[in-house]
Amino acid sequence: ANLGEANLYEANLSGADLSGANLYQANLSGADLSGADLSGANLSEANLSGANLRGANLRGAELNCAKFYGKGGTVKLKKNQVTDFLNALGFQVE
Repeated sequence: ANLGEANLYEANLSGADLSGANLYQANLSGADLSGADLSGANLSEANLSGANLRGANLRGAELNCAKFYGKGGTVKLKKNQVTDFLNALGFQVE
């Protein structure tokens, strides 16, 4: 799916299959992405401030320059997502 630059502010995308989707520069602030499949998705420069990523699959996702903060915003992750999240940011977890 090509959702580059889409305005998905506070969208309910819970459980959505967005694997391989182009979400470059998309506005996902406040979106519910809990349980969504974002594997291999391009989230470069996307606004994820306040997004709920609890249970989302971020394996292989591109998060270059993605925004995860904002005024009063938080991004929610489960402990078992931290490795995939850090790998998507380019960190190597040992």
